[in-house]
Amino acid sequence: MNIRKIFGTYMVATMYQAGLSFLIFPYLTHYLSTGDFGIIALVNTYVTLIGAVAGMGCEGYFYINFFKAKPEEKSDYFLSSYFIPLISFLSIAIILVVFSVPLAKIVELTPLAIVLIALLSLANFLYEQTLGLLIYNKKSLIYSIVIITKTSLEVLLTAFAVIYFKEHWQGRILHGL
Repeated sequence: MNIRKIFGTYMVATMYQAGLSFLIFPYLTHYLSTGDFGIIALVNTYVTLIGAVAGMGCEGYFYINFFKAKPEEKSDYFLSSYFIPLISFLSIAIILVVFSVPLAKIVELTPLAIVLIALLSLANFLYEQTLGLLIYNKKSLIYSIVIITKTSLEVLLTAFAVIYFKEHWQGRILHGL
């Protein structure tokens, strides 16, 4: 593929992701309270913080050294970039789940939100690593299909959960941030 097609493929996927999220926002504001949006923002913030802490900078290390590595070393870098943060994420997830009730009181969220933070942090890490691998392997079409599919499912499931099943903030978080 030439550079225009590759760039166009990534651009379409990114614009679709941003555009669809933007289009559903007015509908969600009608069904979610300001408190619901506050909880969603807190969960999103905690997921991002846990990602930064649990990831331990492995993503940057991986992408820098992976490109420089000899072909026979690449599998070691790949496994390390998944395995080390995965152990960290799982450790943090276990701590969050075990201590979800006291942590919920400290951060003023429900225990369910704490458990969801743990699961979303891990899922987000795996998703971002997979996207990075697709970019590295120049799989722009698969990358775009993954982003468009994930975004479509998130929006559709969120809409049903929030609008039809009245799940409020839980519906938005359960179906992805």
